[in-house]
Amino acid sequence: EIMPRPPFSSDELYRRLHLGNPGDVAFYGRACEEAATVLELGSGWGRLALPLADSGLDVLGVDLNAAWVDEANAAATALQSSAALQSSSTFGAAHFTHADLRDFRSERRFDRVLLPYNVLYALGGIEQVKRALRTAAAHLAPGGEIWLDVYSMDGYREAAERGDVETDGEDRELITTWTEDDGPIEVFESTSVDLAESRLNVRYDALSSGAVVGSSTIVHHFFTSEELERALEAAGLETAGRWGSFEGAPFDDESEILLVCATSRK
Repeated sequence: EIMPRPPFSSDELYRRLHLGNPGDVAFYGRACEEAATVLELGSGWGRLALPLADSGLDVLGVDLNAAWVDEANAAATALQSSAALQSSSTFGAAHFTHADLRDFRSERRFDRVLLPYNVLYALGGIEQVKRALRTAAAHLAPGGEIWLDVYSMDGYREAAERGDVETDGEDRELITTWTEDDGPIEVFESTSVDLAESRLNVRYDALSSGAVVGSSTIVHHFFTSEELERALEAAGLETAGRWGSFEGAPFDDESEILLVCATSRK
């Protein structure tokens, strides 16, 4: 007899659903090709930082989730031990620290500072984004670059105000399924929007045989590309380039992703 599995924790469900954007790991690898040291702000469980270290880079990751920091450090130790047994290994170094990325301070300076996969939306609004960007700028080595990506929200507010997008969270959409030992899992997504606060509340419910076996909610405070540009300027940074895909397509109002490279104005 197959026993029902325990409910999914919020962190576990998040991990299942948020695996990055297709091509982002390779993209950030290319962005760091000329670098030796990398700081990732919002590194999670090491999804991006560990492959960068595996390519020979010295990577420091910062995250507010202590369990993910411990997991990433354990993975880094295992990879380092494995690399020591392989003379052909290119593994550099990876260390992860538990801290709020907005307040993180280190004496080190880095060739690249990364804020990937919508981390700026998770900080609580544009003033918090400015804090994070000032932290990023403070840790740049001379000639260093900041790289970030978020999903593009240019035009979203206008579309929501016209009623072209659902804003009350009543509609649920099936976004993925997978199978556990005790049967299939269906995950539904619903989104409510507070336009006055530029806030998205996105709820995920995992169902097994119609019963909820896990829920997770993320809150994103979104901004436009123009608002991001002003935040970069306030942090003493300037845009060196921006793109609308990980394949290098130009950014425009139809882009689903906003990728930015920024440098110090000093």
